[in-house]
Amino acid sequence: AERFLDKLLTRKITGIKEGRGYYAIACTPSGGIFMDGVVFKIGHEKYWYVQADGDFETWLMAHSEGYDVQISDPHSRVLQIQGPLSIEVMKAATNGRVDES
Repeated sequence: AERFLDKLLTRKITGIKEGRGYYAIACTPSGGIFMDGVVFKIGHEKYWYVQADGDFETWLMAHSEGYDVQISDPHSRVLQIQGPLSIEVMKAATNGRVDES
């Protein structure tokens, strides 16, 4: 999985510690940005790429030939809350359970 993601993303994935995530961009063959998101290492050779929108799963499958990888879509989406009151909004929505670190 690491070798596959290293090929497809602009950020080196090899060496990410479990439980960590990094911003990473997937590019088109001509160098344009196809998708941007955050890749998390959630287990040994197990990763989760979270993007705001788009069909990243199909794109990964199209590039997976020759790699021993399984690709699935957990049917989750990103909700972004931004701005000067974003922390207060999140605290209100989660009964104050927001880690600000």
